[in-house]
Amino acid sequence: MKLQFLIPILIGLILSAGSPLADDPYTPLEPWGGELLPKDYGGFYVKIRLQGFKKNSRGLAITSNVFIHLHEVSQGKKYVVSQPLGTDTTGQQRVWKIPAGNYQVQKLSLNDNSGLTRTWISKGKPQIFIRHLFLSNLGDLVLAPGQGKALMALFQPAPDKFVNTFQHDAFAGVMDGYTQKIQKKLGGSELFAKSEDSFSTSDEARAAFSTQRQISMHYKVDLGKEQRYSKSIVSTLVSQDLDLRTCYMDQLDRDGSLQGQISFRFRVNKGDGAMQNLKYSGGTLNSKKVVECLYFALGKMQFPIAKNLDGRVTFYFTFKDEMGRASP
Repeated sequence: MKLQFLIPILIGLILSAGSPLADDPYTPLEPWGGELLPKDYGGFYVKIRLQGFKKNSRGLAITSNVFIHLHEVSQGKKYVVSQPLGTDTTGQQRVWKIPAGNYQVQKLSLNDNSGLTRTWISKGKPQIFIRHLFLSNLGDLVLAPGQGKALMALFQPAPDKFVNTFQHDAFAGVMDGYTQKIQKKLGGSELFAKSEDSFSTSDEARAAFSTQRQISMHYKVDLGKEQRYSKSIVSTLVSQDLDLRTCYMDQLDRDGSLQGQISFRFRVNKGDGAMQNLKYSGGTLNSKKVVECLYFALGKMQFPIAKNLDGRVTFYFTFKDEMGRASP
């Protein structure tokens, strides 16, 4: 009888056990794409460098993302970032949108090339500052392996390296995210006035009603007679679940009825641990964008398995909306 690993992951205000986000309800942050920011929002960027990590016996370097868990100290809200290790075409790291406030970095986690999830836990520091319409520069974050499953982290302030590639300014300036010292002026006071005018209507609309959306993603791995290796596959999928869920969440914003299942067949190559011959094998969720996004997300993963394995992974996506009361 085949064993099947079914990992439920609930998005919104509830996240299930088995996920690196499981201990608290963290809201995933979205990257900034050049748009004007909503009222009371800012942004931040950080450059992550790895130190002391070695390639494993099969020559694999780390390609998985780093999870950054943030806690806003005044209101208690929590957010998580899935930060790529690479850079974009401008040479700078991705910029993230986030509500203004004072934050603590609570936890960092990284799935290394052996399949081990390493974690750094904060002792109250560092504290970072996000200000309305400002871009916080968090400098360099250096990560190194510690003993056992530990992760070592060093936060280093750095000069501003932000390059605006858009024809307009979305930020009033760049500041040091640890000291709040202004490093570069951008849009200035005119941007503040424009923000008040541009977003007053949407603020009023958001106050009129609220929707709580609970999104569930399950996945099942079937390796046939080699099912004993499924735990290693599942461990890597869990470490990257934020990226996988985002594939669905992004398209659900465009099609509010989107749900169903998507399956892929694959072969794990013993030489590099990557999924080769990855092929879409059908499903009931009708979205080429979700299929394409999952395809590329799976294609960049590496699994700690030194054996050729043929298998199938199936994703199940559902959601439930609960409408709130209209504001007085």
